[in-house]
Amino acid sequence: DPAIGDVVCRARRTGPGRRLADVLLDQRIAAGIGNAYKSELLFLRRLAPDRTLGELDDEELRALFSLAGALIRANLGGGPRTTRFLSDRAGRLWVYRRRGEPCLRCGTLVRMARLGEDRRSTYWCPACQGTAQSTG
Repeated sequence: DPAIGDVVCRARRTGPGRRLADVLLDQRIAAGIGNAYKSELLFLRRLAPDRTLGELDDEELRALFSLAGALIRANLGGGPRTTRFLSDRAGRLWVYRRRGEPCLRCGTLVRMARLGEDRRSTYWCPACQGTAQSTG
């Protein structure tokens, strides 16, 4: 998809040291990804929120932004935001606003920290995604 290639180019121009959590929220790179999608996307791609652009190759970035588009399209038309499309009654979201609850994939407790340039709440599973620093 050429549009995803453009998104990757815009992301790369922000610098290799920029955190993925900040890149996903930057509406100049890709519009529509908010705080909930940020945490959910990073979980689904098994990426720690403090990973940087320089740590991912273009294919990984393409996959991340492609998934973002797919989730946003799946949630058009109203109703509660859903990133977890399983009918097991465990919830519609994987990690967002689930601090201290067991990860729905592995059972490890979901963590939350205020990360990044704007200190936005970020949720992740340390076992599925790795650790994240609580600074910066």
